Formats: sequence, structure tokens, C-alpha cells
Amino acid sequence: MPNAAPGPPSPPKEVDVQDAIAQYPSQAPSLHQTLADLTHAARWDHLHVLDLGPGASDTAAVGGGAAICGLRPEQRGLEVVWSCGIADRLNNQTFLDIFQAVDRLPAERAGQKLLKDHFLLAVLSPDATVVYYSIARGLVKPVN
Repeated sequence: MPNAAPGPPSPPKEVDVQDAIAQYPSQAPSLHQTLADLTHAARWDHLHVLDLGPGASDTAAVGGGAAICGLRPEQRGLEVVWSCGIADRLNNQTFLDIFQAVDRLPAERAGQKLLKDHFLLAVLSPDATVVYYSIARGLVKPVN
């Protein structure tokens, strides 16, 4: 009997942070520190961890990854944050995989619109500083 063609990837699901760390150990330090930074320093609301599953690039090539979704103060919608270490190797395919996983998320959660035109890349340095970069689809004019 021939194998059936694989169906579309399943949508990312909300998971406990400890489960995400166990599933994606290469992201453990950056995921933990980014979540703490967003919670305590940046004062984001509605924070939750998502398992983006096998469509998202994991820096250790495990075949997936975890992201954080939340609402920053005075923002118009929920944003997705992908965390990594400063030494992690990222490329265009990594960003494409993350955008594809974001596209599988519901357009709205708890009455808040999910912003799918960009995601934030949270880069953890050795001194535990987290620096955020906005990664947009296509070319975007810089803000002066």
C-alpha cells in the first residue's frame, strides 16, 4: 500500500516553558532569559510559549523550535518573538521557516490581533543581555 502524502503542517501549539526547554535544549538559555526580560523589564502582557513544530528551524537542527507570543505595552497586536544565542547560526531559510510557522497561527487570540508582518528576533549575549531585532517580510523602509 503506498504511503499517503503528508498533510499540511499542524498549527503551532501553546506549551509550558519547561516542556519547550526540554524539547529544544539549544534554545533553553535564550528562551528562558527572553521570557524573563519580556515579563519583568519590558512588561509585556498575554505572554505564552509556542511550539512552532517541525516547520520552524531550530538552531541545533532538531527540526523545530519554540517562540514567545505576547503583547508589548502600547502595541496594536500580539507579536511573535524567536529567541536565540549570539553564536547561533541563522540564515534566510531560518527566517522563512519562522514566517511559515507564524502564518499557521490563528489571526486572533484572546481578542487581540496577531501581527504576522514581522517577528522579533531576541538575541542573547554571553552577559545575559537580550537585544531585539524586528525581522520583516520583504523590504521595509527604515524608520528615521
